[in-house]
Amino acid sequence: AKLSETQPHLSRISSMSWRDQHVFSTGSRDNTIKNIDVRLCQPIASYTSHNQEVCGLAWGCDGKYLASGGNDNIVHIWDSRK
Repeated sequence: AKLSETQPHLSRISSMSWRDQHVFSTGSRDNTIKNIDVRLCQPIASYTSHNQEVCGLAWGCDGKYLASGGNDNIVHIWDSRK
């Protein structure tokens, strides 16, 4: 399956950040964040905490932490090891 044909979100994707060569994260207007493994072409983790659109994502250099910012003016730090 083509990655472009997968639909991990219910609404448009508004932000994206690569963790490494196989995993990237997407943030959406549906208020969720999905970690997607391109080898599997499917989400491997999901985060929900924002009350509005996720408008920014950034992985730390070590790939352990993901920062997300939303239109709700909140920043979350997610630990990928949990």
